[in-house]
Amino acid sequence: MDWWRYFSLRAQSLRRTGSTALNLAYLAAGRFDGYWAFDNHVWDVAGGVDLVEEAGGQLTNVDGTPF
Repeated sequence: MDWWRYFSLRAQSLRRTGSTALNLAYLAAGRFDGYWAFDNHVWDVAGGVDLVEEAGGQLTNVDGTPF
């Protein structure tokens, strides 16, 4: 909840669909401006990582290092 509070005080709105794959697809399509999540499994992010990178997006770890 600390991260939710941090971003909610700095953004106009926050939205969660409950699906990491869908959130990353929306990010790649430009429907979302950003996305963060913790404790994902490889099958949650594998396809979405490719979509975001092919769309010109950048993925990092929380500390800013490359994903």
